[in-house]
Amino acid sequence: MKARARAGVVDRIARFIALLASLGALVLLGSVLHAALHDVSQAYDSLYYHVPFAAHFAGIVGPDTYTFSPDNQERIKGYALLAEHLQGALYWLTGRPEGANLLAYLSVPCLAAYLRFRHHVPAGAAVLALFALPIVQTHATSAYIDLPANTCATIFLLEVTTLATAKRALRRRDLVLALIPATLAAQMRFQLAPTVLLGLVILAWRSWKSRHKKKLVLPWIVGFPIVYGKPLSNLVRFGNPVYPVELGILGHPLPFHETRYFASPPSLEHSPQAKRFLYSLLEVGHPALGTPGRWTVDQYAPIDSEAYRMGGTFAPWLVTVAILLFVCAVLAKGRARALVGVLLALTVLVAPSPQSHEVRYYMVWPLFLVAGTLVVAMREGRTRFDRAVRLLFPLAASAACFTVAASTDFEWVAPSGSHLEAMVAKRVDQKTIDGIRDGETVCLWRPPLTFFYGASFHGRKYHVIEAEDPNACGSARRIE
Repeated sequence: MKARARAGVVDRIARFIALLASLGALVLLGSVLHAALHDVSQAYDSLYYHVPFAAHFAGIVGPDTYTFSPDNQERIKGYALLAEHLQGALYWLTGRPEGANLLAYLSVPCLAAYLRFRHHVPAGAAVLALFALPIVQTHATSAYIDLPANTCATIFLLEVTTLATAKRALRRRDLVLALIPATLAAQMRFQLAPTVLLGLVILAWRSWKSRHKKKLVLPWIVGFPIVYGKPLSNLVRFGNPVYPVELGILGHPLPFHETRYFASPPSLEHSPQAKRFLYSLLEVGHPALGTPGRWTVDQYAPIDSEAYRMGGTFAPWLVTVAILLFVCAVLAKGRARALVGVLLALTVLVAPSPQSHEVRYYMVWPLFLVAGTLVVAMREGRTRFDRAVRLLFPLAASAACFTVAASTDFEWVAPSGSHLEAMVAKRVDQKTIDGIRDGETVCLWRPPLTFFYGASFHGRKYHVIEAEDPNACGSARRIE
């Protein structure tokens, strides 16, 4: 009786903590939403092509007022740009470029909602655990597309793992619903195509084992080309599935427009890629907690720094979550062990991948680790271990989330930047704008801000050609 009474007290305390976590998560989400709508994303890629492409797809800026550079025109042709199309819709709906930030912001509550309704994970604990990853905090108010793309990949892998361990037969509806996040992920980022393929292989094995496998043939025939629609289209059009990016197969180079990107800390330039990935996850060589610029959207740091293009995980939190997942796998069977198996397979796939140490490209790894741990650790078990986890995990997530936010002066979870108008006034050269005549066509190159020299941001009528090479300017007047 005494043991049962103590268990009841623990359960009531756990429910109270869950309620506090939910309230804290709501406050956090509200503050981050305010920041996303207030601060125009000023990271390089946001200004250079994410927001400009979004405006282009939404019809906000047309070819009569702005012409993209040859490089960006090739990117529009070949990149997987579903995310920018969605950002364009949000830009159009809100009437402001800050609206493009909402795609990344919505990724966290969407993943938390999936965990709540599909796996009965308390939404408050999920939100706090996800925001305890610095790379989530920095991206949730930006116009970068890494968070939404990797969120879709995470949901797909979680769903695949769930279906693979389910006792009932796989149904056509299950397969169709699982292929939706797979399609979203693959159509947003080329780097996630192998991760999606991993999930598809597991799903194909589960389909083969199903006693209704004949009914699953048609969804596979229709679904696979949709999932990989952009790479397949590029293969047909350009002879390269990831065009315009450089790619070679068995030493044979495929047609490309831009060379492969590489950036690494000097001390790790000649190290195996898997070592760089591990060092990045553990944030080896990073400056002390609270150092300004320790975590950024694009993982930028001085080029001679050990943190250059590295980190973003808050290693103590990541290690804690990883230990908890493996403990759950040892104490329980089924789903926990399946999640560990998928995580290990994902590690083998991601670790040697190009630029895997830039974790933002492969954010699916820490997201899957945290989300998978939530699925197995927050279950409604009756053992002392289960009760202890339900009691302590939300507290640990809250502490980790607050530590990350406080160490960055809350700049990523509260408004701290500029509206569009303030950013343009501060960073765009007004003398250049004043020197352009109405109706004139000019050619200039001011990356990443060239787009914001466009007429629509200054209440004027003229045409800007974005061009680094003067030969691409034609008869237009070039402004140096």
